[in-house]
Amino acid sequence: MFIEAIALIVLLGGSLVAAQNSPDRLRSLVEQAAAAEQQNRLDEAVALYEEILRIRPGWASAELNLGLVHHSRSDYVKAIQLLTGALRHNPALHSALLFRGASYYQTGRYDDAVRDLELYLKHRPDDVEALSYLASVHRSRNDPARAALTYETLARVSKQPSVYFQLSECYVQLARDVMPQSSEKTEAYRRLAQAAADKVFAVGPESSWARLLRAQAAEQSGQIDVAEKEFERAIGAPDAGFETLVRFGQFLAKQSQFDRGLELYARASRLEPQNARVKGLIGEIHALEDRSEKAVPYLESALKANPHETQTRLYLAQSLVKLSRVQEAIKILESAPEDPDGRVHYLLGRTYQQQGQTLKAKKAMEEFRKRRKPVKP
Repeated sequence: MFIEAIALIVLLGGSLVAAQNSPDRLRSLVEQAAAAEQQNRLDEAVALYEEILRIRPGWASAELNLGLVHHSRSDYVKAIQLLTGALRHNPALHSALLFRGASYYQTGRYDDAVRDLELYLKHRPDDVEALSYLASVHRSRNDPARAALTYETLARVSKQPSVYFQLSECYVQLARDVMPQSSEKTEAYRRLAQAAADKVFAVGPESSWARLLRAQAAEQSGQIDVAEKEFERAIGAPDAGFETLVRFGQFLAKQSQFDRGLELYARASRLEPQNARVKGLIGEIHALEDRSEKAVPYLESALKANPHETQTRLYLAQSLVKLSRVQEAIKILESAPEDPDGRVHYLLGRTYQQQGQTLKAKKAMEEFRKRRKPVKP
C-alpha cells in the first residue's frame, strides 16, 4: 500500500490534478496518507484518502489505495466498492484485480473471485499471493481437482510447507472421490498425497503444517490424547495461523468439546472476520448444541457463500424447523443444487411428512433411496 501511495505522489506532477485544486495541497495529503499507512495509522489514512477523493473524485490511484486500506482492515465490502471504481477509471491497475478477487473470496463470492484472480494471473502468472487465493477459492468450492492444479503451480514458485500440506489434502480428497470407480486412480492419488506430505516434513519439519499432519495421523489411528497434544503444538508454532486454529477447532468439536472449539473458531474469525467457512463451523456447533437462534445467522451466511455445502444446508434447515420456520426450511432444502448421497431428500421427506404433505414426502423418500450410498459389508 505504501508503494501505491508513493505512485500517487509521482502522479501529482502530471495532469491528474484538477485545475481548481492546488497540486501542493494534494501532494501534502498523499504524503500524509502514505506516512499514516506506513505507521499503521489506518483510520487516519482512510480520512486522508477520502479527503483526496473529495478533491479529485474518480482518481483511480487514490481509490486503489483506499481500497487496499479497507482490505487490510477486513472491511471487504468497502474494499470491493473502491477497487471496482479504480478498475472502472483505470483498467490497467492490475493490483486492484488481485485485491478485489481476494475480497470477493473473503466475502464468499467465489465465482467473482475466480474471475478476478485468473485475470490478474494472466499478467503475473507466478504471483504467490494470487495463486494462494485462487487455490483457496477452489477448495472452498469443493473443487479439489482445480485446487490441486493451482497448488501444483504454486509449489513450483513457493516451496512452503503450507502449499504441500494443502496439495496433499487435495490428492486425498481426489482419491476418496474416485475410490468406487477406479482402484488404480485411487492408488495413484494416494501416492501423490504421500509424496506431498513427505515434502511438508522435508521443508518444514517443525512447522505448524507438519504438526497438523502428525495430529491427523494420531487421530486416524485412534490416539486421541496424542492427537490433541500435537494440535496444541501446532497452534503454538511460530507460523500458526487461521487454518491451524480451524483444524484444532474441528478436532475438538468431533470430541464434543464444543466450548473449546468455539474459542478457537472465534480466534480464527478475528484473523479473517468475513470468512464464510468459519462462520459455517460456528453455526454447526450452535446447531449441535441446540442453540438454533444463534446458529441460523452463521449458517445462512455460510450457505450464501457456498451453496454446494450440503452439511451447512442440512444444519440450517434443521435449525429453522426447530424455530418453527418450516416453510423457510423447505425452501432451503428444495433449492439445493445437488444431493449426491440423498441426505437432502431424506430431511425434505421428513419435513414434508411433518407438514402432512404425504405425496411430496413419498416422492422425496423415493429419491433418497435412489441416491443413498450402499452400506459397505
